[in-house]
Amino acid sequence: GLDAQIAAGGTNPDPALVAARDQLRPQVERLDQLYKALPEEVGAYGAEGVVRDQAKVLEAERQADLAEIAVEQLGQLVESIEARLFGENAPTGEAAERMRSSRARAMDRHYALGEAAAVARSARDMLLQLMGMSSAPTPGTPGAAPAGNAPAATSAPATGSGSPGHAGAPVAPTGGGPGGTAAPPARLGTPATTEVTLEGNELRAVGSWDEHSHATVETHGTDDQGVSAGWKIEDVNRGTNPGGSGAEMVVQVGRQTGVDRPGYLLGEVGNQPTRDVVAQGLPPDGSVLGNLRQRIAQELGGQAQPSTWADEVGNPISPQEAQTRLAAGEPVYLRTDIAYPAGTRP
Repeated sequence: GLDAQIAAGGTNPDPALVAARDQLRPQVERLDQLYKALPEEVGAYGAEGVVRDQAKVLEAERQADLAEIAVEQLGQLVESIEARLFGENAPTGEAAERMRSSRARAMDRHYALGEAAAVARSARDMLLQLMGMSSAPTPGTPGAAPAGNAPAATSAPATGSGSPGHAGAPVAPTGGGPGGTAAPPARLGTPATTEVTLEGNELRAVGSWDEHSHATVETHGTDDQGVSAGWKIEDVNRGTNPGGSGAEMVVQVGRQTGVDRPGYLLGEVGNQPTRDVVAQGLPPDGSVLGNLRQRIAQELGGQAQPSTWADEVGNPISPQEAQTRLAAGEPVYLRTDIAYPAGTRP
C-alpha cells in the first residue's frame, strides 16, 4: 500500500506518494465511517465502547472492594487491641500506655480508610450511572433489551477478593429509568441509646449505635437565657456504621441537645492526621477534620465557611500560633462557622 511505500523511502519519501496518500485519506475515512454504520457492523463497533466503560467500572469496583477490605481488616485490629487492653489480663503501666497509643493510631487510620472507602464507592456508583445512561447496548445487539425497555444489565465476574455485597456486582445498573439506577448506599440507623445531661449551662448528648460506634456533642456558648451559639464535638467514632456516615452521626446526636442548626462547630484536634497538619503550620481546610466539618454543615442544610484553628473558648488563632500551642502540649481546636440560607436559622 501507499503507507508501506512511503515508509520504505525512509527520511526522504517520494513526494508524489505522500501527496497521493493525503488526497486519498479523507475518502478512506468517509468510507470507513459508512462501513461502521452498516446494520451488520454497528453492534460490533458499539460494543467496543461498552467494553471500555465496563473496564473502567470493574477497576472502580476493584478499588472499592480493596478499600472495604482494608477498613474491615483495620477494624479487626482495633477490636483485637481493645480485647487485650480491656480484657481480664489487661496490661498496666507503660505497657498499657503503649497499647492505648497503638489503639489511638489504629482508630485514626480506621477512620481515614473509612472515608477513603466512601469516596471509592461514590466514584464507582457515578461510573455505573454514567455507563447506564451513555453506553447501553443498541437495541438488536447482543445483551440489549427490547426497544422501549430499560437496558439489560451485564454481570461482571467476581473479583475473587471482594467484600460481601461487592464481588460479582453488576457492571451496569439495573432498575427503572434510563439506564437503571445503582443500588443506594447503606444508610445510618438511629442510635441504640442516647443520653442527654446538663453540664453547667451546656447540654451534652451521647449517642451509641453499638460498643464501637458513638458520638458526643455538647452545646457551646450558651448564654444565661439558654440560647446556644454552636456545637462542641467531643467525640465521633464511626466504628461499624456505614462508611462516610460520621457527619450524619454528629448531626443525629447534636440535635438531641435541642439545637437544630448551630452557628459553628468546635472540637479539639485529637486525631493524628489533623495534628500533623497543625504541626506543619498549615490551615485546616483539607484536613481530615476539616473535610468532616464541611459534610456536617451540608447535612445540617448549611454551607461551611473556611475553618480556622481556635483556642478552647473558640477564638480563632493563626496556623503559626496553633503550631506553637501543639508543640507546647496545649490543646488546639478547630472552628468552622456555618452559613444557612436566609430565613432557615431558628
